[in-house]
Amino acid sequence: MQALFKPLEHINAEAASLEEHAQAAMASGNDMTPGEMVMLTVRAHEFLFHSQLTANVANRTSDGLQQLFRQQA
Repeated sequence: MQALFKPLEHINAEAASLEEHAQAAMASGNDMTPGEMVMLTVRAHEFLFHSQLTANVANRTSDGLQQLFRQQA
């Protein structure tokens, strides 16, 4: 059961890290440099990719289990 929640915990940790980075940029009071904006955008896209990948795996797993139960019935 713990293995099932590990990808979700990773996504949660990644979201928290992204939020901390954005909050630190806002708290500094200075404008973000173009490089910092690009890095924040890249990290946001990476987070989105991991979220979509995890959702895709979960959906395929669910579909596979449903098919298995239908075959068993």
